[in-house]
Amino acid sequence: MKKISFIALSLLAFSFALVPMNLSAQETENRDSLGKVVRGPYESSKLGENWFVGAAAGINLYLDGGGYKTRVAPALDVTVGKWITPSVGFRFGYQGLSVSEWTPDATTLGSTLDTDKDMYKRNMGFMYWHGDILWNASHGIGGYKESRIWNVIPYAHFGLMYGYGNKDNSYGNKELAGGIGLLNNFRVSKR
Repeated sequence: MKKISFIALSLLAFSFALVPMNLSAQETENRDSLGKVVRGPYESSKLGENWFVGAAAGINLYLDGGGYKTRVAPALDVTVGKWITPSVGFRFGYQGLSVSEWTPDATTLGSTLDTDKDMYKRNMGFMYWHGDILWNASHGIGGYKESRIWNVIPYAHFGLMYGYGNKDNSYGNKELAGGIGLLNNFRVSKR
């Protein structure tokens, strides 16, 4: 039942996220003399145009249940991408750094007992190298408008997830991974 509730709430949140996008499409700069939204034909960009970079830092919280105590660990996200048309683009990126938690059992990733906590600190690093396909729904539905302040961009990604140990152990695991996401892009300046 919890899973169904989570899915229903996620769909509801995504629906509400689309409402402001429709409101921003009511602008007059991307309409013809009859009031219809102007869509294409788009001039595709040259190889050196419409590139973007992104960088973010944050925290990782490893939640897997089982009575483990979560620890905060650093996170990093770096991307480079290109818009092919105003509505379609791609990007390549790296996500990762480390994950840490306290566990009642000794493992390859943590075999030194902390006597104060009576638990083992488990550390591991991970990296996710991925490629993304982006669709700018604001431009796709509302027509291209260079000065639009907020763009909603759903994306799908696919790549290689690699978990590795720290300097004290030789753990390693590679898996294919994929997913979907929603990028909210806010225009700060012309650049």
